[in-house]
Amino acid sequence: GSLIACLFGAWAILVGAQSAQPVPTLSGREALGLVRTVNTLEAEAFAKSGFYVALDQVNNTPRFRDAMTRLLPGEVIAQVDATTGTLRDYKLSVVPSADGKHYRLALVPEPPSRCGTSFFSGDPAVIYLGKALGCEGR
Repeated sequence: GSLIACLFGAWAILVGAQSAQPVPTLSGREALGLVRTVNTLEAEAFAKSGFYVALDQVNNTPRFRDAMTRLLPGEVIAQVDATTGTLRDYKLSVVPSADGKHYRLALVPEPPSRCGTSFFSGDPAVIYLGKALGCEGR
Protein backbone atom coordinates (compact mmCIF):
# COMPACT_ATOMS: atom_id res chain seq x y z
CA GLY A 1 0.00 0.00 0.00
CA SER A 2 2.64 2.54 1.03
CA LEU A 3 4.92 1.54 -1.88
CA ILE A 4 2.13 2.26 -4.36
CA ALA A 5 1.39 5.60 -2.66
CA CYS A 6 5.10 6.47 -2.75
CA LEU A 7 5.38 5.55 -6.46
CA PHE A 8 2.24 7.52 -7.29
CA GLY A 9 3.60 10.53 -5.37
CA ALA A 10 6.93 10.34 -7.23
CA TRP A 11 5.08 10.06 -10.57
CA ALA A 12 2.89 13.07 -9.71
CA ILE A 13 5.96 15.16 -8.83
CA LEU A 14 7.69 14.11 -12.06
CA VAL A 15 4.65 14.93 -14.21
CA GLY A 16 4.16 18.25 -12.40
CA ALA A 17 7.79 19.20 -12.92
CA GLN A 18 7.60 18.37 -16.62
CA SER A 19 4.43 20.40 -17.18
CA ALA A 20 5.92 23.39 -15.34
CA GLN A 21 8.85 23.60 -17.79
CA PRO A 22 9.05 27.02 -19.42
CA VAL A 23 8.15 27.33 -23.09
CA PRO A 24 11.29 27.91 -25.19
CA THR A 25 11.72 31.52 -26.29
CA LEU A 26 11.72 32.54 -29.92
CA SER A 27 14.86 34.62 -30.50
CA GLY A 28 14.72 37.98 -32.26
CA ARG A 29 16.60 36.51 -35.23
CA GLU A 30 14.15 33.61 -35.48
CA ALA A 31 11.12 35.89 -35.16
CA LEU A 32 12.42 38.28 -37.80
CA GLY A 33 13.20 35.35 -40.11
CA LEU A 34 9.64 34.06 -39.67
CA VAL A 35 8.11 37.46 -40.47
CA ARG A 36 10.34 37.86 -43.54
CA THR A 37 9.40 34.39 -44.74
CA VAL A 38 5.66 35.05 -44.40
CA ASN A 39 6.03 38.43 -46.15
CA THR A 40 7.89 36.76 -49.04
CA LEU A 41 5.24 34.07 -49.43
CA GLU A 42 2.45 36.65 -49.27
CA ALA A 43 4.15 38.63 -52.06
CA GLU A 44 4.43 35.45 -54.13
CA ALA A 45 0.75 34.59 -53.54
CA PHE A 46 -0.31 38.09 -54.57
CA ALA A 47 1.89 38.05 -57.69
CA LYS A 48 0.44 34.68 -58.72
CA SER A 49 -3.25 35.13 -57.91
CA GLY A 50 -3.80 38.82 -57.17
CA PHE A 51 -4.82 37.98 -53.58
CA TYR A 52 -3.12 37.83 -50.19
CA VAL A 53 -3.92 34.73 -48.13
CA ALA A 54 -4.55 33.75 -44.51
CA LEU A 55 -2.01 31.99 -42.29
CA ASP A 56 -3.45 28.52 -42.89
CA GLN A 57 -2.79 28.82 -46.63
CA VAL A 58 0.78 30.07 -46.06
CA ASN A 59 1.41 27.39 -43.44
CA ASN A 60 0.36 24.61 -45.83
CA THR A 61 2.73 25.46 -48.68
CA PRO A 62 5.84 23.37 -49.37
CA ARG A 63 7.91 26.58 -49.60
CA PHE A 64 6.88 27.57 -46.08
CA ARG A 65 7.61 24.11 -44.69
CA ASP A 66 11.05 24.18 -46.36
CA ALA A 67 11.77 27.64 -44.94
CA MET A 68 10.67 26.51 -41.46
CA THR A 69 12.99 23.49 -41.72
CA ARG A 70 15.93 25.82 -42.35
CA LEU A 71 14.88 28.50 -39.84
CA LEU A 72 13.51 26.34 -37.01
CA PRO A 73 14.31 22.65 -37.65
CA GLY A 74 11.69 20.25 -36.33
CA GLU A 75 9.17 22.95 -35.43
CA VAL A 76 5.81 23.83 -36.91
CA ILE A 77 3.23 26.54 -36.42
CA ALA A 78 0.33 25.13 -34.40
CA GLN A 79 -2.80 26.45 -36.13
CA VAL A 80 -5.43 27.85 -33.77
CA ASP A 81 -7.77 28.89 -36.59
CA ALA A 82 -7.44 30.00 -40.24
CA THR A 83 -5.62 33.23 -39.38
CA THR A 84 -3.81 32.45 -36.11
CA GLY A 85 -1.18 30.02 -34.90
CA THR A 86 1.39 29.64 -32.14
CA LEU A 87 5.10 28.97 -32.20
CA ARG A 88 6.98 28.60 -28.92
CA ASP A 89 6.14 31.68 -26.83
CA TYR A 90 4.63 33.73 -29.68
CA LYS A 91 1.25 34.04 -31.40
CA LEU A 92 1.28 34.65 -35.17
CA SER A 93 -1.68 36.20 -36.97
CA VAL A 94 -1.87 36.69 -40.73
CA VAL A 95 -5.18 38.20 -41.78
CA PRO A 96 -6.05 39.16 -45.36
CA SER A 97 -8.61 41.89 -46.04
CA ALA A 98 -12.04 40.80 -47.26
CA ASP A 99 -11.10 41.63 -50.87
CA GLY A 100 -7.66 39.96 -50.57
CA LYS A 101 -5.87 43.13 -51.65
CA HIS A 102 -4.19 43.75 -48.26
CA TYR A 103 -2.99 41.74 -45.26
CA ARG A 104 -1.83 42.36 -41.72
CA LEU A 105 0.72 40.26 -39.85
CA ALA A 106 1.36 40.32 -36.10
CA LEU A 107 3.84 38.18 -34.19
CA VAL A 108 3.35 38.93 -30.49
CA PRO A 109 4.63 37.34 -27.27
CA GLU A 110 2.29 35.06 -25.34
CA PRO A 111 1.33 36.04 -22.75
CA PRO A 112 1.51 39.74 -23.66
CA SER A 113 2.62 40.57 -20.10
CA ARG A 114 5.94 38.85 -20.88
CA CYS A 115 7.18 42.14 -22.42
CA GLY A 116 8.91 40.54 -25.39
CA THR A 117 9.33 42.33 -28.71
CA SER A 118 6.36 42.26 -31.08
CA PHE A 119 6.69 42.27 -34.87
CA PHE A 120 4.10 43.81 -37.21
CA SER A 121 3.92 43.90 -40.99
CA GLY A 122 1.60 43.71 -43.96
CA ASP A 123 1.53 45.02 -47.47
CA PRO A 124 3.97 46.61 -48.53
CA ALA A 125 6.09 44.26 -46.33
CA VAL A 126 7.57 46.91 -44.04
CA ILE A 127 8.40 45.31 -40.67
CA TYR A 128 7.80 47.24 -37.44
CA LEU A 129 9.02 46.28 -33.97
CA GLY A 130 7.38 47.31 -30.72
CA LYS A 131 6.82 46.62 -27.06
CA ALA A 132 3.63 46.92 -25.04
CA LEU A 133 3.17 50.09 -22.98
CA GLY A 134 4.86 49.63 -19.64
CA CYS A 135 7.50 47.31 -21.11
CA GLU A 136 9.78 49.93 -22.71
CA GLY A 137 12.58 49.54 -20.14
CA ARG A 138 12.37 45.75 -19.97
